[in-house]
Amino acid sequence: MLLAVESQSLSSLPGPRAVLFRGEETRWKSETLVAIVLFLVGISLFFKVDQIPGGFNDSRFNMYVLEHGYRCLMGLDKSFWSAPFFYPAQNVITFSDNHLGSFLFYSMFRILGADRETGFQLWGITLLR
Repeated sequence: MLLAVESQSLSSLPGPRAVLFRGEETRWKSETLVAIVLFLVGISLFFKVDQIPGGFNDSRFNMYVLEHGYRCLMGLDKSFWSAPFFYPAQNVITFSDNHLGSFLFYSMFRILGADRETGFQLWGITLLR
């Protein structure tokens, strides 16, 4: 009878695996909180909301290409590949970066109501520049 009582009381205790799992769950939550806080502090220290990321000419060109992609997506421009900045030359977007893979992020911000500059800044944050 004594042996049956001991085995019953031992089975009701949490095993070492359950205790370890609870500790890992708490550690995961605290690490996530620290990562979020560091990310927000980094943005507030290093991201200037009144400035456009990148150099003057490069950022201006990237913003033009992204806006042109957005305008093509909305049906405001006829052709994505033939932007009018080297008119009458055709397929001028192929001369440099076309942001074909990332202009959808920019377009999403523009569709949600951001202006060109804010959309460009949010695009830069999204790509973790």
